[in-house]
Amino acid sequence: RHSDTNEILSHEQFIYAPRQFCLPRYVTQLLYPINDSFSSFYNHSIYVHAFVAQTLEHHMSWQFPLSFEFLPVRRIVKRLVLPENPIKSLTIPTRINDTSCMSCSNTSVCLGYDNDTGRAICACPLHTIGHRCLIQFNSCREDSCNGHGKCTSTDIRYDANQQFLCSCDEAWHGRRCDKEKLPIHISFSREISAPLSNIVFFHNIVSHYMHEPVRYIYFHRLRKTTSNLTFYVEYKTNWEKLVFIQLYENSNQFEYYLLLSRKRGVRNATEINTEIRSTGRCRSINELFNKTVISQPPLRRVKNYQRPCLEQQLRCFYDDSLMCLCDETNHTNCFNFETAPSNALSPKCSGRGLYFQDNEICPQMAVCICEPCNYGSTCQYSMGGYSLSLDAIIGSFIIPTTTNIFQQHIVIRITVLVLSLLFLIKKSIILHKHIVIAPMILGCLALPRVIFSFIFVCKKLDRQPYISFFAYCMSLIPPIAVLFAFILPSETYRTACHKIIKRIVNKCPIQLFFSGQATS
Repeated sequence: RHSDTNEILSHEQFIYAPRQFCLPRYVTQLLYPINDSFSSFYNHSIYVHAFVAQTLEHHMSWQFPLSFEFLPVRRIVKRLVLPENPIKSLTIPTRINDTSCMSCSNTSVCLGYDNDTGRAICACPLHTIGHRCLIQFNSCREDSCNGHGKCTSTDIRYDANQQFLCSCDEAWHGRRCDKEKLPIHISFSREISAPLSNIVFFHNIVSHYMHEPVRYIYFHRLRKTTSNLTFYVEYKTNWEKLVFIQLYENSNQFEYYLLLSRKRGVRNATEINTEIRSTGRCRSINELFNKTVISQPPLRRVKNYQRPCLEQQLRCFYDDSLMCLCDETNHTNCFNFETAPSNALSPKCSGRGLYFQDNEICPQMAVCICEPCNYGSTCQYSMGGYSLSLDAIIGSFIIPTTTNIFQQHIVIRITVLVLSLLFLIKKSIILHKHIVIAPMILGCLALPRVIFSFIFVCKKLDRQPYISFFAYCMSLIPPIAVLFAFILPSETYRTACHKIIKRIVNKCPIQLFFSGQATS
């Protein structure tokens, strides 16, 4: 594209699925005239626009100027990083609205005009193709993903078997979701309680021949309705079962447990059942060595790592960068394992928690481990300054995948019932407050008289005349308060009271007149 006129000389498009591909490479050739005298006066640039395939919402754009215009061929290698949130550029044009874009459909996005083909360049949403995005295209069939995933059409230019992508279910994987994952069922023993963070980290260590072991991390959020966990890992013939479970109490406290440790593979295993026990806890070096050893440099300190396995017969222990296993002969085998989390609080966790991803380069899942007195999926809630909070008490019992109240936990159903009754009672009290408040006031006013009656019984009252007179006068307050509690608030009683007062006032002068004549 010309940087000055925004004229598009060559273009290409493709679909990127981040969950299926990690760091894929796309090779394309873009042509532009180098002998044209008109084009030599302009600078050329490569523009890359990223849209959400379903809605065509603009996500981000990049611009790469071309230097050395006199060269016939130039090779450009760029690594594009898609941010989590959209970033819109005010200088890079994305949507063009002019007369040349009238041919594009209403559901598409017009990027400009192609001089070579003489038509507009339309970016089509999913399931539509054609230069005007008017042709429906769906390459998915019922058996495309073998009934174990969701099929999405991609590009008609590919081979028939490559024109769709499968988003597999949790227990399946593969190009067409035809490979079953290995389920690992995990339960908690009685001496192990579920972590307060309700999040379990599953560390699967896969060893490769002559290479450093690779760690795969999985997350699982606990619910009060489930006491067991199930993780699905991809079945590999050379997979050695070395699995750790990490339980976080909060961002500052965690424990490691060695769950599986076998030298032989799992070629014939269809599922694995195991239990988290206290005997499998991996102890920190802070519990095993004194301060002198811990303060030593790592290379000098690691010389002492044979002692715990020989003296205490442990299964595993760790420091900030190593995880060590004790074998059958009580010898230590260590490998690189970053155990210490970053101390920096992430803004993605509202600045009150640690942010973890299952993969640093191509993350598919992320979770926040909150600091004490903070909770929520992004640590957005805080209990600081509050003694009790309802969402903190019952939040872990809520099942977010269902809106049916009868499928929720019994605690949620009881809470909803009690709160509904309380709101109904509150509404009734507000509606009939003149009936409820008045007897309560009269009862409070009559209570001191009852108390004084028991206090001054069988006592000579003239010794304390002021207190006795005060107690006597208090007995007159409840009858007088009836006027203010029942008559004046009620419109009917208030009208009747006014009529009676007027009648009494009108009769009083007449009676006084006749009584005056009688005396004279």
